This record gives sequence, structure tokens and C-alpha cells, in this order.
Amino acid sequence: MKLKTALVLGLTLFIVFVIYLSHIDKKVYYVALGDYQALGLTNEGEITYGYTDYIKDVLKEKNKLETYIISYAQDNARTTDLINDIEQNKKTQIKNKQQTIKNTLIKADLVTLSIGMNDLFYKIGVNANLQSLNYSEVYYHIDEMMEDMDKLFELLREYCKEDIIMTNFYNPIDSQNKQLNEVLNYANKRLDELARIYDIAIVNINKIFLQRSNQTLNFYPTKKEYQEISKMICDRMYKTLLKK
Repeated sequence: MKLKTALVLGLTLFIVFVIYLSHIDKKVYYVALGDYQALGLTNEGEITYGYTDYIKDVLKEKNKLETYIISYAQDNARTTDLINDIEQNKKTQIKNKQQTIKNTLIKADLVTLSIGMNDLFYKIGVNANLQSLNYSEVYYHIDEMMEDMDKLFELLREYCKEDIIMTNFYNPIDSQNKQLNEVLNYANKRLDELARIYDIAIVNINKIFLQRSNQTLNFYPTKKEYQEISKMICDRMYKTLLKK
């Protein structure tokens, strides 16, 4: 009789544990990596509600959020900075405990990434005289950038096997400038080709900025644009993590 009771109790505990695990597995461990876009920096120098915050809120509303980590993002980050962070296994404080970026990536169910704009416009210049810009040098610079991006994607995929969604390059200077748009189209084409190799989803946020009614050299997205970026990323998530 005691053996039968013990078996029933053991089976009950096992079922409860399986149900618990299945519930936990549905929660999303969300890691936001990258530059100023991840942080929500505006042209006024204000850290506002960035696209990552809106995504976090959507996950919360749907009772899908397990953890949200943004402490690895830096406003001036370039691709090589993030590569170094991963290679050196940068540590940060998460829930009062030190955690490495490699361990964070291993745990992640979702990684959003915005990187490369600082690299690209370091060469172009935010206030560049676009007529005198040596565009052949810019194309060469993009090819060099893609070598770094390739290394970054390889590192990310070494540790994160789940969803990675990245924003593409956008035109913050002059949506009517044909040469600049051709440069950005080339950069985004190279990015798309590379991302497909590593199964990384690219969200085309450039079309948001091409709709700007006036060009006032607003390098950073506005609050409204951050919200629009989040909607585009969430649309992508509805195909995977938010799929019912």
C-alpha cells in the first residue's frame, strides 16, 4: 500500500514538473543588443522609449516575457565593439548577479540587434557634403564592414540558436539623394545575403525613414519612428515567438 502511494505521489510530482517546464518554455528570454537604436536615443540627446521597450511591453502584455536584458547595448557601439564583447565574454549585472554575454546568448529565446550604422556613417559623415563624397571609398568601406558583420553573425550563432532579428541600415540625411540611396541599397543587399547564411531575420526599417517629409539631419529615430520599428519587429515575431 505504501509503495502504491509513493508511486502515485511520484507520478503526480512528475506531471506537475512537466507542466511547469512546459509553461516556463513558453516564456521569452529577450536580449537587446546593439547601438543607440536599442537604447532609444533621440536627436535631443534623450534616452526615450526605444523599440526594445515596446517589444518588451508586447511580450509582457501577452504574458510571454521571462527576462529582458539591455545592459550590453551602448549608444556608440560599432560592430567590432560587439565582437570584442563576445570574444572577451563581457560581464554585466543582471538581477543582482554577474552574468556573461555568452551565457546570456545561450539562454536567449529572442535577440534583437541594431548595429552598423555607426560604422557606416563614420565613413559618410552625418553632415557630409554628399556631392563631393568619394562613393567608391564608401563601397569599399561597406565590404570591409561586411567582413566584421560576418564574424559577428558567426559568434552570435555559436551561442544563440534561437530567433535573431536585426534592423537594417537607414537613410537619416537625405531621402532624395540618389547616390546615398544606392550606397544604402548596396549595404542592405550585402547585409541580407549575409543574414540568410546565418538564419538571421532582417527588418527593413529604411522605408520608415524614406517617408520623412523634411530632411533636418535627424540622425537618430524619433519616438514615433522607434514605435514603428517595434511594430515591424513584432510583425516578424508573430510568425514565430508570438504565433498562437
